[in-house]
Amino acid sequence: MDAPGGVTRTTGGAWLPALALTLNAFTWGVSWWPFRQLQDAGLHPLWATALIYGFSLACLLVWRPGAWRGLAAHPALWALMLASGLTNVVTIDASGGGYHTWRELGVEIDGHAIGHMDGPDKYSVPIRKFHAQRVADLAKRLDSIKESDGTMLDNTLIVWMSDSGEAHH
Repeated sequence: MDAPGGVTRTTGGAWLPALALTLNAFTWGVSWWPFRQLQDAGLHPLWATALIYGFSLACLLVWRPGAWRGLAAHPALWALMLASGLTNVVTIDASGGGYHTWRELGVEIDGHAIGHMDGPDKYSVPIRKFHAQRVADLAKRLDSIKESDGTMLDNTLIVWMSDSGEAHH
């Protein structure tokens, strides 16, 4: 249908963008509220932010317990977290947690069973190589982030320890 001035009007679905904009404005408009409440209770805004993100992470892990595995596969996110000051510590658990299998690496036996084997190298070496590649990638990314006195890698300590993948567990 043509409106005055030759403009075409559409009637179906025009409310969806308005609804999306209103919902977005509402979300941003009230998102400050929990931070203000925490600040009024004496909690510094940086700690309030950490608390809100921690709570959100806990909810995510309850809803999707395996979601942390996606983070483990992306060292770029670790470097980003370190660079942004979100955390000063990154821990990589080479076991994958409990009874995790590494099918994507061709390992069909779970990490716990590998820990009880005599000579588990056939299974543990691909897993250790996978983690070594993640750590090497993280180190390269940290080396590319400039800091006042060098790079972030220059100011980082990386500790690599055994994942106890021996028969004695």
